[in-house]
Amino acid sequence: MPKKVNVIMPAYNGEKYIGEEIESILNQTYPLIDIYIRDDGSKDNTVSVIKNFIGSEPEGKKIHLLEGERENAGYVKNIFETLRLSGEADYYAFSDQDDYWLPEKIEKQVTLLESKGTDEPALSFTAFHVCDDKLNFMRESVPNKKEPHLSDCIYDYIVLAFNTMINRALYEEFFQRLPKDGYPHYPDHFLSMIAAAHRRLYYIDTPLVNYRRQEEAASYFNKNKFAHILWQVKNVLFGDEPKYIRKELTDFYFLYKDVMAEEDEKFMQPYAVRNFSNYFKKLFSGTKLRRSSSDQAALKVMFLLGKL
Repeated sequence: MPKKVNVIMPAYNGEKYIGEEIESILNQTYPLIDIYIRDDGSKDNTVSVIKNFIGSEPEGKKIHLLEGERENAGYVKNIFETLRLSGEADYYAFSDQDDYWLPEKIEKQVTLLESKGTDEPALSFTAFHVCDDKLNFMRESVPNKKEPHLSDCIYDYIVLAFNTMINRALYEEFFQRLPKDGYPHYPDHFLSMIAAAHRRLYYIDTPLVNYRRQEEAASYFNKNKFAHILWQVKNVLFGDEPKYIRKELTDFYFLYKDVMAEEDEKFMQPYAVRNFSNYFKKLFSGTKLRRSSSDQAALKVMFLLGKL
C-alpha cells in the first residue's frame, strides 16, 4: 500500500491558472494523493474552477475544497490552516495555485524521504524551472547542496513552498511547538529550519516544478537585478522585513534549541539573541549565509546597521 500524500493548496483569486496546477497534480505518477484547497474569499471564479474537478478525479486522487468561513485570512494563515485541517497523512506537499508540477515530482520526493527513514522530522525540496506567465522556460533555479545545513537556510530562502514536501514527524513537531503568538511569518523558511535542526533537509537537483513568474506578482523572487536591489532597499532597509526575520529566528531558536546539535545551537545563538556581543559576532563572522555574493554583502550591511 503506497504512503498517503496530502497536497496543501491555498487559493485566492486564482481562476486564471489554478486549473492547470490541479491538472498537473492529478496527473502525478504517484498513486495516492488527496488535494486540500482552502479558498481565502476569492472575488473571481476560483471556487467554480475547483468544483469542476471534484467528482471526476482519477482513481487514488481526491480534491477536498475547504470553504468554511471564507474570510480573507491572508496567505500565512491560509496555508497553515489548510495544512492543519488536511488531517493525517504520511507526507505533506505544498502547492501554489499558479505553477505546474512535472509528473514525477511527488514520486521522487516520497522515494527520497522514505529512503531516509520516517521517525524524525524531514523535508525535501526540488530544483525548478523559472518560466514566464505562459510557462515558457526562462532559466533554472539556483542550485543547492544535497543536504543543506542550518547555516545555509537561516537568511537564504532556499526552500520555497511549491517545491516542498515534509513528513508526518515534521508536521507533528511543528504544531506541537508553535510560537505563542501564532504562525510563523515565513512558512517554508520556518519548516526548512526545523528540518535543518534535525539535519534532515534534502535537496533534489532535478527540476520538478515549472514556477510561473507573473509580471504583476510582488514576490522577492520575481525581480530583475535592479528591481531586486530596489526591493531590498524598500522592504529590508526601510520596511518591516527585518522585524519579521528577527522574530522568526528568535522564535525558532528558543523553540528548537533542544533538538539542535551543540555546534548548531552555538552557531544559531548570535543570530537569534540581540545583544552587544552578538552584534560583533554577526558582523565579523566569516560564515557565508547567502548564496549570492551581492546578497551576502547586503546582509552584512544589515548587520552593520543593526537591522538584523
